[in-house]
Order: sequence, then C-alpha cells, then structure tokens
Amino acid sequence: MLTNGEYYFVDTAEPTDLYAVWQTKAEYHLNKEGANWGGEWDADTYTQTTENGETFYTQDIYLGGYVEAPAYTPESGDGTEVFRYWAKKDQDTYTQFDFGEPVEGALTLYAYWDEPAKIKVHAIDASAPELTEKADWVTETHISVLTAQTSLDEAATREYVT
Repeated sequence: MLTNGEYYFVDTAEPTDLYAVWQTKAEYHLNKEGANWGGEWDADTYTQTTENGETFYTQDIYLGGYVEAPAYTPESGDGTEVFRYWAKKDQDTYTQFDFGEPVEGALTLYAYWDEPAKIKVHAIDASAPELTEKADWVTETHISVLTAQTSLDEAATREYVT
C-alpha cells in the first residue's frame, strides 16, 4: 500500500479489507489586484503557493468531505470594493460556494468582490422643541457588516452630525 509517497505493508493472518480514500485540493484566489488575505492563514491547514506571480492558498481535502470557510475575511486594499463571499466560477459567472456541500473533485474558489452597500443617513435635530429632519444633513455613506461588527464611514457622518 502506498501512503504519502511511501510504501506501507500490511501483514495479517486473516483477510483484510482495504479502502482507498481520495484527496484533492481546494484553492483560494483573491481575484483582485492589491487585495490582502485579511490575516495569517493557519499553516497547518493551508499552504501558501505562488505561481506566475499570483499568490494563493491550497488546502488538502478528502473527496466527499467538506471545506471549512477560512477564518479570515479578505480585504480589498483600496476600499473601492468589499469581500462578499467565496465563489465558484463558471466562465464569467460567479456562484456563491456552499461550505455545507461535499467536495466532489478539485475545487477553485475565488473571492467575490462588490461595491460597499450605500445607505442614506438622516439626522434629526433633537435640540428643537419638535423633532425635525434637517434636509441639509442627509448624506449617503457606506456601511459594512462583518460577522457581528458594524462600521460606518465616520468622516461622512461627522461632517453632517457635528
């Protein structure tokens, strides 16, 4: 029997059933120039690889097994786009990958990027006897929700709230 490139011999007095267990690789690609990985990926689980000037991570997985979602969220580096999810790519179409889906073969996942969500912020003048909306205090700002953390574009908000 061959294990990790080495032969392993099984010597039994009784017949023994042996079963093949197949492995493949999952690759994670940032899919955006200047983006970063968002943290140090676990070297026991992922292998960092560079080919043709592109750095990506690989993970050994068993066929029929499951890939765990990486612990870190990639960052765009320039703030023009935000990471939305890991996706499979078919030609030019990205489909969100379901980490609850068993792996059936080699898997390449791409970071899917999109514009930050924009929301209108309305300020209310609470110092007036009656609450009134200040039309000149309306602005559009970006909001990002990551796990359980919310972040507002403070500069835009401060400009209208001070």
